[in-house]
Amino acid sequence: MMTSKRIQGNWTLAPLFVLMLLLAQPLQALAPTDIEVDSYLNQPLKARVFLRSAEASIVRDLRVQALDTSLPLQFSIETDVSGQVFVVVSTTQPVREPASTFALEFTWPDGQLVRDYSLLLDPQ
Repeated sequence: MMTSKRIQGNWTLAPLFVLMLLLAQPLQALAPTDIEVDSYLNQPLKARVFLRSAEASIVRDLRVQALDTSLPLQFSIETDVSGQVFVVVSTTQPVREPASTFALEFTWPDGQLVRDYSLLLDPQ
């Protein structure tokens, strides 16, 4: 013989949960990768940070700036032949210190992200 069990629980939060699902907007995410350095100690810095999950609307309005650094960093946003978007991090003057740490702040109209980076430059 089958018996039925009554489901019990607190359903007072259910309408709030449904409302949150209905009002939820797609999350625009930006996922900067580790930094890839293409230069050596005592040369101007040339490095790249690839941006995974970057939507065109984010890239179009993206601003990058360095926080907490003594390096005079410059930035440009570029796309390679395969369509991957990346930030070029560079300096015009040679970098004399082998180790550096800094934070990059990525800002776009709907969000902001800060990521810390460490560089260890090899002598040539």
